[in-house]
Amino acid sequence: MTDLLQHFPWPASPGHLLDLACGTGYRGLKAMALGHKVTFIDKDLSRLLPEVRQHPLAELIELDLETGIIDLGREGYDSVWVFNYLHRPLMPAIANCIKPKGILVYETFTWEQAIIGRPRNPAFLLNKNELQQTFANWQPLHYFEGYQTGLSQGHFKAQLIARKPE
Repeated sequence: MTDLLQHFPWPASPGHLLDLACGTGYRGLKAMALGHKVTFIDKDLSRLLPEVRQHPLAELIELDLETGIIDLGREGYDSVWVFNYLHRPLMPAIANCIKPKGILVYETFTWEQAIIGRPRNPAFLLNKNELQQTFANWQPLHYFEGYQTGLSQGHFKAQLIARKPE
């Protein structure tokens, strides 16, 4: 399985990162270890690792991203990370909250995943090339779509790292 963050262009100086639908928050720990402030958003923050909860660079926001109109702010983040989560109405808010020349890191399941396992609901599965098309005017730094092998079983996923235009 390709660790998407191995392709992330870490900035020379610390910035502000948004870990959206963060789950346990383990990915943001590396960013905080490098001095980045990380805002963790999820509808249930009870799953956050203790190291995340106690970290001085962590900002915790409990928010259901699928109810109402979500405003993530305008150009407040140097980078946004989204893993294993898809709510299409949120895509414009994600794009708007990233600073010009900021970086989007997005990885989630594709439609083919329903053939082999969960999730199966089309609302949670990307169509072919959907992620790439959604951010077509952004500069792609990494893109992958296909089958990934992992520790337990494989998954069909799409990965995108892209730089927002100025």
